[in-house]
Amino acid sequence: MSHPITISTYPPSRSFAAAIGVLVAVAFCLAVAAGLAALKHLSPPADPPAAAPPSDTNPRETGQVSPPVAQPSPDPAWTPPVQPVSPPEIDLPPAPPVVPLPRPGAIYQPEVLELVELAVVLRRDGDTAAALDKLRHADRLLPEHPRILWELAQVYRAMSLVNKAEAKLLRLRDLGPGAGGEYFELASLS
Repeated sequence: MSHPITISTYPPSRSFAAAIGVLVAVAFCLAVAAGLAALKHLSPPADPPAAAPPSDTNPRETGQVSPPVAQPSPDPAWTPPVQPVSPPEIDLPPAPPVVPLPRPGAIYQPEVLELVELAVVLRRDGDTAAALDKLRHADRLLPEHPRILWELAQVYRAMSLVNKAEAKLLRLRDLGPGAGGEYFELASLS
């Protein structure tokens, strides 16, 4: 038959508290001693005492024999400091300039890009006639461009000219995904 284990709920006695205090003090003293020993071990060895200058008298004649001077033994764990070695410099050819790949639907002519962006702002402000004029001018400078076709379709929709908007979207779908890029996908979803 097993007996249940009970845990005492009484406060520890004074002798138990004193014993714990003594253990903590001994542990502290041991830690300090270990730290001092480590410092002594890590400190460089002391210089050997300087040899006495030779005298005219022979030490054996006077009866004074000096003990042999002990040379400090090298620490087996000590290694000389390693000087960092920098890698040799290699002459590499200059990197070619990074040229962005042409993206279908992107306009790289500043004049045409300005006309299209102005048309978008005019359309959003409700001036669809001026937007249509800017886009037609851009279409003359850069015909059959996917972004211009898309923006023309948007202006025609805003003007409720559904047939003309569908014609521009059809021309955009005819360009295909390679030439139409993201605008081809937008036209396919419309």
